[in-house]
Amino acid sequence: MILCIDAGASSAKWTLQHQAGFSNGAVGPITGHLFNDEAKALAYGEIAKIASAVGKIDEIVLGITGLDKETVVANEIVELIQKTFGLAKTAITIMNDMELAYSAVLAPAEGVLIYAGTGAIATQLDAAGNFLRAGGWGFHLGDFGGGYSIGAAALRYVTSQWDQGKDPLQDQFAAAILKFAKCENWADLRIFIYGNGRSAIASVAPIVGELADAENEIAQLLGGEIVLESKLGKGSTFKLIIPQDCSKVIPKGSNLDELLDASAKTTKINTPVDINLVAYTPDEVEDDRLTIRENDKVILITGGTGSFG
Repeated sequence: MILCIDAGASSAKWTLQHQAGFSNGAVGPITGHLFNDEAKALAYGEIAKIASAVGKIDEIVLGITGLDKETVVANEIVELIQKTFGLAKTAITIMNDMELAYSAVLAPAEGVLIYAGTGAIATQLDAAGNFLRAGGWGFHLGDFGGGYSIGAAALRYVTSQWDQGKDPLQDQFAAAILKFAKCENWADLRIFIYGNGRSAIASVAPIVGELADAENEIAQLLGGEIVLESKLGKGSTFKLIIPQDCSKVIPKGSNLDELLDASAKTTKINTPVDINLVAYTPDEVEDDRLTIRENDKVILITGGTGSFG
């Protein structure tokens, strides 16, 4: 029987291949950041839970976030696995969790894997089997776009309400975050943030995504929608779909900023929008694509009629 463990900062998931098929489960976080006795005890405890669930195995493959091969920490984990599961060293394969993910879907040098979970990293195994990376330097230094950075930004927005003398519970976005965290004040939120580790902060990210999905003020004001289309091996395309005649939705000459400010009183989420566009198209628009400057904000909408707007 072969056991595979995908260990991350939010949780560790395992799958066991046996004669009857597959079994799987999950435990708490396991990372390679085992730099003190407390961190080791927590990680070793989660590994023990997996061992208790799966019983005797023949081989194990581990992908652990924050771990590099042939390091002191990696060797310590291998020794622990040997004792816990009763395995020979040759039956243990240990690597970074991104190397495990890459190997599961791509051959060496076949492509690049970009991952955004609790952290964020771009990786590749080259033709010689070397693990190449960009980003993934941990939540203190980077991981921008990962769950931790998104969650931290949302929580900073909540605390900014107190900085401004406002009640976060009266702000619909901040109130949604506090409701998820089951907090009503800073005393509660402090425990949520500093009492549960970075996985708690990363857990806020899906709520931010749900709030974003529930509200897109610009598209709604234009009477349309934003659509995402993805094809395997081709990439993703975002489309802003609006009616051909926007004057029926937005009065001619209206400023979109003003309309957004007015709509904020009735929308579910009141978030600032950094945009200043005239929300109608004149009869003739000069094509100024060749004079666009570095800091210009640009929206390009094209159709099949040959006209440019």
